[in-house]
Amino acid sequence: MFLALSALFWPVFAAPQEALPVVELLHDNTEIRESCRVHISPGRVIADGDGNGVLHILSPNVVVEFAEGSVLRGVRPDVVTEDLEGIGIRIEGVEGVVLKNAAVRGFRCGILATQADGLRVEGARLRNNFRQKLKSTPMREDLADWLRPHENDEQQWRKLYGAGLCIEDSTQVWVEGVEVRDQQNGIVLDRVQDATIQNNDCSYLSGWGLALWRSSNNLIQNNRFEFCVRGYSHQVYNRGQDSAGILLFEQCSENRILANTITHCGDGIFAFSGREALGEISPPEENFSYQRRGNAKNLIARNIIEDCVAHGIELTFGFDNQIIGNQISRNAICGIWGGYSQDTLIQANRFAQNGDAGYGLERGAINVDHPVANIILNNQFSGDRCGIHLWNQEHPFAQTPWAAANGAPSEGNLVLANHFQQIEPAIQLRGKVVALHRLNQLVQSTVEVEQDAQWKEYPLEWTASMPNIKVVEKAAPNSLPGREHILLTEWGPWNQKEKIWQLVSLTGREHLYRVLPGDAQVDLRFIEGGGKVIIRPLPQHPGPGKFYHVIPGLKGYQEYIISAVVDGRRYTFKNHFLGCTWQVRHFVSPCDPREDLETWRSAAEKEDAVKWSTTMLQLDFGAGGPKDVMEGDSRADFSTVDSFGTIATARIQLPKGRWVFRTRSDDGIRLWVDGKLLIDRWTHHAAVEDQAQLDLGKTKVVTVRVEHFELDGQALLSVDIEPQR
Repeated sequence: MFLALSALFWPVFAAPQEALPVVELLHDNTEIRESCRVHISPGRVIADGDGNGVLHILSPNVVVEFAEGSVLRGVRPDVVTEDLEGIGIRIEGVEGVVLKNAAVRGFRCGILATQADGLRVEGARLRNNFRQKLKSTPMREDLADWLRPHENDEQQWRKLYGAGLCIEDSTQVWVEGVEVRDQQNGIVLDRVQDATIQNNDCSYLSGWGLALWRSSNNLIQNNRFEFCVRGYSHQVYNRGQDSAGILLFEQCSENRILANTITHCGDGIFAFSGREALGEISPPEENFSYQRRGNAKNLIARNIIEDCVAHGIELTFGFDNQIIGNQISRNAICGIWGGYSQDTLIQANRFAQNGDAGYGLERGAINVDHPVANIILNNQFSGDRCGIHLWNQEHPFAQTPWAAANGAPSEGNLVLANHFQQIEPAIQLRGKVVALHRLNQLVQSTVEVEQDAQWKEYPLEWTASMPNIKVVEKAAPNSLPGREHILLTEWGPWNQKEKIWQLVSLTGREHLYRVLPGDAQVDLRFIEGGGKVIIRPLPQHPGPGKFYHVIPGLKGYQEYIISAVVDGRRYTFKNHFLGCTWQVRHFVSPCDPREDLETWRSAAEKEDAVKWSTTMLQLDFGAGGPKDVMEGDSRADFSTVDSFGTIATARIQLPKGRWVFRTRSDDGIRLWVDGKLLIDRWTHHAAVEDQAQLDLGKTKVVTVRVEHFELDGQALLSVDIEPQR
């Protein structure tokens, strides 16, 4: 009788761990149909030859565990490339799978699960899977590095950008204890509902720590997303390029984002309601309603969001979202950007020192364009560039289907019981916006209200309690405070451990290299003449590392080769000094230069034109103007950020040979050499690169003239001259 009962009930109980049969993984397209432990010999490489996955889990309710030390590798460990393809582990159309301790490296997507309800992924270690090689350098941004998260209905995210773990079209998923490092994206949820994502660490990534697409009602709790970043060079540019710790795109609602540590990312949390929601693409069905369409009813509570290079939280075109009890500090553009947000509650957060590198109207702690019925309650502000900035100005977006369905006057906004410490201004209202206030405390802080705005006292008594939000205790950040610790290499953020040698900046007077951590053995050889390497600190790059300055020994063009040995690895750069001085003039455009060039040029000769000089013509105005790029004592009060012109000239001695003139411009540019027009893009355009060649039969001093105009938006003028290699 006992034996019969045992046989009857044995399938109900999970097999003891030591009883799992062992599967030796030897080849592509290995199928798993029962619970097992996967063993992979050290050093074995198994590529996904047909792109459908190496290891296939094909049965429901199985437990698949990786043996200790087993790593599924798609390429050799020494291969560093952006050409990775294939999938490590594939789960499709089966429920209740438990995957434990999987270690996957060297694929486009480490683990891919589709229609896998009840999936449980525990303890996965995902490293060195796909990442793009970045074209941006510490000296300048390359716009090709910008991500495009706006489209993913055809799985563009994982196909273009890869993922450590990607889960699609699934419900009741559990992901815990997953560690992702040194690749582009961590965890991607595509149309996932009712998932729990907790106690994971997706850090030092060049894209997104956690990315959600059309995914709702998920719990995201007590995770680490640190250094998920690209598009940053400290005190040079802070773009972020749409990288983020947590990304929520296209109608992600009722998610609970609780007690996560999100630091040193592009955006901390980037939540965009989506192109379908806004009506930027064709609706999926007839009679599609745009009413309150977008990201809605998400709760973002008790997170640490610090040192992000763009926004701490970007939450745009959403409804009924709550941002409660977070610590939001030292984010470059602003703490919260909530454009067109409606019925948002921002309560009991601590803001500090946000907005020191803002763009346009965005700077400070809380920024909302076209706010409707938002409540800003019982927050603390200290040292932010601006405390609360609300505005309503005309914008073409008003013509979209979303705006037609949801547009409303910027009224019903409440600013209640907040505390401001040393903020100028603490509160700023622009345009046709109405805000009611009561019980705010302003210590060494002011309120600025422009003519069309209304700042009225709230007529009623106000009492409010903190919502009861049950969360686990969040951990402190692993990293040091301050954005100076974000160092981007060509493969993404420096992981604070590996030794690297990096070109940091170029001027006509010196080139700067950095080694970190520790020292380098440096050998310098000039092709002609002399020069030297000196070691000294660099005030504008206060982050870690030792700085090596290469100083030319001659005036004019001079080539050199520098070689550095860092921890046994040799790095070699061939570079050159151009050795010239650009004479630059900035002036307010009196007309459209495309229509009346002579009148436009004549403005450069007037007394109010600003004159200065520089050794390199690398002027990234951003959303600013000439005063934002001028050096040292040359800085002048030039308040215009739109509709200005620049004319620059230089005399340069170039050796015999073929030379490449390369420009990057936004807006129009023309470049002449000795009166010959080489580059002509005299149009209103976004940032673009042009190049032209010049053949010199002998060494010669040439005269270079550059004309550039800016109409509106971003502005950029960059000229490089180098020998053709």
